[in-house]
Amino acid sequence: MVVKYVNTRCGALLMESRPESCVPGPMPRRGPPNATGGTPFFSCGVRRRDKGQITTGHSNNGSNELPLKILQWNAEGVATKKDALRNRLYDHKKDIACIQETHLTDKIRFSIRGYQCKRMDRAEGTKGDVIILVRNDIQAVEFTKDTNGNAEINGIRIALKNRELLVYDFYCPANKQLSLDAIDIPDAGRIILGDFNSHSQFWGYDEMDLRGEEVENWQIDQNLQLLNDPDDQDTFYSSRWRTTSTPDL
Repeated sequence: MVVKYVNTRCGALLMESRPESCVPGPMPRRGPPNATGGTPFFSCGVRRRDKGQITTGHSNNGSNELPLKILQWNAEGVATKKDALRNRLYDHKKDIACIQETHLTDKIRFSIRGYQCKRMDRAEGTKGDVIILVRNDIQAVEFTKDTNGNAEINGIRIALKNRELLVYDFYCPANKQLSLDAIDIPDAGRIILGDFNSHSQFWGYDEMDLRGEEVENWQIDQNLQLLNDPDDQDTFYSSRWRTTSTPDL
């Protein structure tokens, strides 16, 4: 995840990782470039990154914290994993879920009771796609970015008590351009979650590739704060290559 820095006088954006599962056995991090398929390590059969609590804005109790619990997840097909996803959202009281590789089409209905469904389906093909689920009691307006067949970027605009928050759901396959310049980065209140398919030591890889360098330069140019830590638990396990990695930021 990448977060725009917010001055603490306004209520800084904070994040805490809370791993809830583990990869089977010790595995090397390094793997073949762009190897993103394989067996997941959480019951839904996906790679996922559960984030803890984000605090921003001002709550009704007079403090400067308004908690949001956000789930970021590369589902690699969400339709057959709906029950497990619903249980995760309900059990952990998630406010927002940003999901990549839903593999949905306009002929497939998908909804979860209690959540608004903000979909971005591909016009062609059966894979990819992103979706944002937002609790019904959160006021959210959807906006979609067209990146000419490269990265898929969907977003929601949330009205908090004293400020606005934009949440971006990002997915870019390894064979497409990242299109990072399509993401609007105003002064504050922006959160970007997704699968970047890029390598850097700053988020746990043993090496940097060209896409990782592009993400790093973009982060510096836009004054963004990366919330991943190199020592965080990896988010993806490849049964084919028996390696773990962290394409999810």
